[in-house]
Amino acid sequence: VNHHECHAFQAFCLSGFDEASVLVIDGRGELESSSGWHFHDLKYEKLWFDSPPTSLGYLYLLITSFLGFTYGDEYKVMGLSAYGSPKYKNKFDNLMFIQDNKIVINEKVYSDPLLNQLLFRAFWLKNKIPKKYSNSVLFETFGEPRNPEEQITQYHKDLAASVQAKFEELSFFLLNKLYRNTNCK
Repeated sequence: VNHHECHAFQAFCLSGFDEASVLVIDGRGELESSSGWHFHDLKYEKLWFDSPPTSLGYLYLLITSFLGFTYGDEYKVMGLSAYGSPKYKNKFDNLMFIQDNKIVINEKVYSDPLLNQLLFRAFWLKNKIPKKYSNSVLFETFGEPRNPEEQITQYHKDLAASVQAKFEELSFFLLNKLYRNTNCK
């Protein structure tokens, strides 16, 4: 059974509704990073899906790693965001945005030399990331990544709040897109 289909089906079955729209956002489940579903009349259908590299989950994981955490620690970034202000959200506007009714991730992010280091650390932590990177949109945009043993500063809290604000903005874009397709809450 498809990964996103499982998420959507479980959400609907536990909702108690006879009809519902379901939005699934993930790093990646098979080939999907987000998908919209409509459940009604004992049937369901997948209305649309997005695939990596337009994955909000992957981008959140990158920032999680950038902030010195690892895979599965995304909740720490969400919690850290409560202590910050989204004053760097505009920096994320250049990295992920809405274009032609779709979410687009700046292609420079996926060709960034810092990307592989961040993903490697996200899954196998314990390693430091070199502090200097040339031709890195992530380094140029956000500066040096935090290594795990380093103190969390107000900048890190504000960066967490900023990525959370951008993630919420794009999530509401997807929710509105789903509502326009189904006219169902």
